[in-house]
Amino acid sequence: PALEKKHLADGSLTQEQYNNRLLLRNIMNKAGFYDIATEWWHFSVCGLKSARKKYLLVESFDLKSKPADTEEFLCNNEEIWFRVQIMISKNKLKKTDAEYKRFKLFEYYHEGYYKYTTGKFTNLEKAYEYRNQLKKQPKYKDCWVAAFCGNKRIGMRDAIELINK
Repeated sequence: PALEKKHLADGSLTQEQYNNRLLLRNIMNKAGFYDIATEWWHFSVCGLKSARKKYLLVESFDLKSKPADTEEFLCNNEEIWFRVQIMISKNKLKKTDAEYKRFKLFEYYHEGYYKYTTGKFTNLEKAYEYRNQLKKQPKYKDCWVAAFCGNKRIGMRDAIELINK
C-alpha cells in the first residue's frame, strides 16, 4: 500500500489493479490477516506482461461454481455451524485441563491432530465477532473460524454455499 497511489498516478499500476489490491486486502483483513504497509514486492514477482500470461485476473467472486474434484456430501443448511478453533494438539486434552474449565470445548480429530473449538454459531458474522474477542488475548491470537456440517468439519466455501441455498 505504501507505493500504490504513486504507481497508480505514474501509470505503472492500472485502476483495475489498484481496485483488486484494495479488494484483496479487505478480504484478507476480514479473514483475520493483517496487511503490511511495505507489501509492494509481494505483488510484483514478475513484470506485467509475464504476469498476465501466468496468472488469471479475478473478475468474479461467484461461489456458486465448484471445482470438479470437490467431494460431494449431504448436508442441509440447518446443520451448518461455525466454531472458533483455539488450539490443536497431537495428544488428547484431559477433561480436567484449564481450557475445558474455561470454555465449553468441542473436540474433533482431523489430519492427525486433536482440534479444539469453542462457540457454536449459525451466523458467520457472530462467529467472527467471537473470534475477534478471543484474539485480543495473547494465548488465542491465532484462533480462527471453522465450519461444520453437524459434527463434521467442512470447508468454509461449502458452508457458505449451503447457507445461501
